[in-house]
Amino acid sequence: MVFERIPAEKVDSTVLGDSLKLPCGRVAKNRFLKSAMTEKIFTWTDHPNTRGHPTQRIISMYEKWGAGGFGVVVTGNIVCHPTMLEAAGNAVVTKENANSRLMDLHRKWTTGIKAYGSLAVAQITMGGRQTPYAIDPEPYSASDVQLIDAMGINKFGKPKSLTVEQIKNDIVPRFVYAAKFLKETGWDGVQIAAAHGYLLSQFISPTTNKRTDQYGGPIENRMRIVLEVYEAIRKEIPKVYWIHRLKTEDAVTSAALLDKAGFDFVEVSGGSMEDWGFKHREKESTRRREAYFLEFSEKIRPMLKSSVLYVTGGFRTVKGMVDAVNSGATQGIGLARPSAAEPDLPNKILSHEAYSAPDSKFPQNEHVVSLLAASSQLWHMGSHSLAQVHDPTADLPDFSVPEEAAKYQKDLGAYFGDYIAKVQRDEPVYGTFNYVPYLTA
Repeated sequence: MVFERIPAEKVDSTVLGDSLKLPCGRVAKNRFLKSAMTEKIFTWTDHPNTRGHPTQRIISMYEKWGAGGFGVVVTGNIVCHPTMLEAAGNAVVTKENANSRLMDLHRKWTTGIKAYGSLAVAQITMGGRQTPYAIDPEPYSASDVQLIDAMGINKFGKPKSLTVEQIKNDIVPRFVYAAKFLKETGWDGVQIAAAHGYLLSQFISPTTNKRTDQYGGPIENRMRIVLEVYEAIRKEIPKVYWIHRLKTEDAVTSAALLDKAGFDFVEVSGGSMEDWGFKHREKESTRRREAYFLEFSEKIRPMLKSSVLYVTGGFRTVKGMVDAVNSGATQGIGLARPSAAEPDLPNKILSHEAYSAPDSKFPQNEHVVSLLAASSQLWHMGSHSLAQVHDPTADLPDFSVPEEAAKYQKDLGAYFGDYIAKVQRDEPVYGTFNYVPYLTA
């Protein structure tokens, strides 16, 4: 596929090909990390014990990221609770739904990612109050603070505050169970989702944590559940584990706690259903340096004595990536939407074939549209296996083509109408917008 790329200066990308040795001893072959994006294309049934199995589409999709040259490939949400999902169509690993077939599918999934030398990392999470009402009208959270969707479209129930007994005897053990299952099925590590509004971040954030017990109050208490999850996993499976993203006012202190505990890497990103967290993109300094959270990461980096730091969000040119690494603001480069548009972008950058990501023709302030467009690209990415198409970009709609971007925005209106109608009927919305591309319509 031929893309129109973001205008960019030609710079030496060699530093991005440097390997990164993690504290656990594993080595990422380069600095690129394919960051988590929600896929919503695992199996969906009404019964919690039979949902969330990998499909051939997801296996084909991830094989292309492995072949595309990422040092680390991180999954979207793998939910370790039977009902507290982020969306219908999430991956699910629980003691209720685990069986030999699920294990075989995960082994096939990891084999495709690792065939090209990438590390395969599974992101484990629970939705908490961010679970859609149609899936669980009474989810659990740190406190009973109800979520109000920033878009005014999605519906969420009033959460119930977890008791200390539930945290220790149900929530923490479920993370441990998932981690053990994932290790047994070939995953190199797990990433504990502690941002983007999901359950663990609901404990970290003072906005959603109003507790007065040992899990509330100062940041050390609000971080307690994250550290307990980590320590419980380490008791079962030493030295193979990771943590996900941070976005709180106390992130510098949190980073120091994570490093001290022994986490292998910290990924900095932001945003949630309540607050997209990207308003700072409008700052001239952010546009110039590209990465949305670079100023944030510069404060965190000194706190990390052994953990490796990745920054995700906003990187679009090789110069921006190289400058961020050379300045010491980050060690690794996380790519989300660019990896949906071009799953082999790392290979092209390291071979000096590309110096920037494809130039999406959506308006700069249409953040939600570009996120949904990435989800649609993920759907198409899984249409065929790499053996069938050879080119990882073969199935993808190219939104650097103005006509393609315009058709997508037009067709999205009908999808939203159906989406809103299902939400209003309290029906789960399974999957994503299966867009029919302009160039093949």
